[in-house]
Amino acid sequence: MLHDRIATDDLFEALQEELEHSRRRYADLYDFAPVGYVSLDEESRIEEINITGAKLLGGTPRKLIGRSFLDFIIPAQVELFTTHLRRSRRFRHKRSLDVRLVTQEGTGVDVQLFTMATHELDRQTLQFRVAILNITSRRRAEAAVRRQREDAQLFLNEASAVLSASLDWEITMWSLARAAIPHLADACVVDIFRNGGPVRRVAVAHLDPEKERLLWSLEKFSSQVQVYEDSLMWVPLVVRGQTIGSIGLKLERLNRRYDLFDLALAEDLADRAAIALDNAKLYSKEQEASRLKDEFLAVVSHELRTPLTPILGAIYKLRVSRPDDEDLQKSLDMIERNARAQARIVEDLLDISRITTGKFEFHREQCNLLSIVRGSIDLVEPTVKTLGLNLKTSLEEPERPVWCDGDRMQQVIWNLLSNAFKFTPRGGAVEVRLESAAHSARVSITDTGAGICKEFLPYVFDRFRQSGNFATRAQGGLGLGLSIVKYIVEQHGGTVRAMSGGEGQGSTFTVDLPYS
Repeated sequence: MLHDRIATDDLFEALQEELEHSRRRYADLYDFAPVGYVSLDEESRIEEINITGAKLLGGTPRKLIGRSFLDFIIPAQVELFTTHLRRSRRFRHKRSLDVRLVTQEGTGVDVQLFTMATHELDRQTLQFRVAILNITSRRRAEAAVRRQREDAQLFLNEASAVLSASLDWEITMWSLARAAIPHLADACVVDIFRNGGPVRRVAVAHLDPEKERLLWSLEKFSSQVQVYEDSLMWVPLVVRGQTIGSIGLKLERLNRRYDLFDLALAEDLADRAAIALDNAKLYSKEQEASRLKDEFLAVVSHELRTPLTPILGAIYKLRVSRPDDEDLQKSLDMIERNARAQARIVEDLLDISRITTGKFEFHREQCNLLSIVRGSIDLVEPTVKTLGLNLKTSLEEPERPVWCDGDRMQQVIWNLLSNAFKFTPRGGAVEVRLESAAHSARVSITDTGAGICKEFLPYVFDRFRQSGNFATRAQGGLGLGLSIVKYIVEQHGGTVRAMSGGEGQGSTFTVDLPYS
């Protein structure tokens, strides 16, 4: 009996020791777990907390027992946390919430809470068991990633603005190299190869300008321009599915090396650069085509004008030699009228050629606009009689003279009058008004002719533009006169505008010229 009792006591002591050892082991696991644990009563008071959780709150378990957990939540999120507890109590399943805690020292800590509401077995009170995960490092990492993405987007936006600032191909290449410095690289080269030919370096950039000349001469990045152990990227330039070159990027800083994010950023830059280069190339081709067209236009215009002078001279001789032949005079009138119309078209072509090549000349002086308008009217009076039109005038002496090229301004008035005559039927009226405005002299020419449809009105001064109802082939012309008028007026600091009520409502063209 005694032996059995001793054996039982030994077994009990062994079990007690094992239980105590297990309790200490689990206590250590609980206290030193990487996650904080806290138990709260129904009033959010701390009933139990492990060492990790206590450290997050800036205290010790013994000093924190009985404190309200709400004291450690920033004021702006207290209501959010109480709602979180209320829902945990109602639905009885684990819920999570991100909040910011404030330690006893006032330090902010971002945490994620996992809460479960339970009833203790030995009492009828509710208890909230909360796991506290410190996510401050994660938040910092997320913020760093956001900043990196924002910086990358800002860099790409700025690069796009720089790349689109010019349509010159070489400037675009240089802008590409400069755009990568210093955000993406310490050194950048742009190489181009065309039609299977040799690689040609077209642009370089370096943080140190002294090293740029070395980049021009080196086929590849070399140790001659290396300051520290570096990191390199080569990204292709692809235009319309064809690789036309590459961008070489190099880091020379000890504290940074390229990663996949940098590679994606470089590829995005290359895509934007490819678009800019394609646009620059297309623009260059368009400019060359336009130049060739203008040269051709100038040559054709001169060739067309050459035979017109002897034709008009021959008409004059025939008139003088047989003044009494009425049929001949009518035929000569018709020939001369068409020859002068042809001469006007040729002169318009020459003016357009001069405008596009920058050779349209002005000889400005103080002019009396009333004299210019009257001179223009005198020139067209024979035409008015021939066309059977009624020409009205209302001319006031401007308050002051205007600073202009008198011959060019007479060309403006003559063009506008000719335009009015062209689209006004026999028996219609054309009115010329000259008056003073606030700071300018104003010339208005109104007709009762075909009018201008509202769809075409915004384009009436565009070169080579014609409307089926306004400038049809039936009236002739190339659609150049009004564009020349606009150019001359604007070169004098003035404005010209067109108004019309629509088809069949006539039109009014108004020119404002500033006083000297």
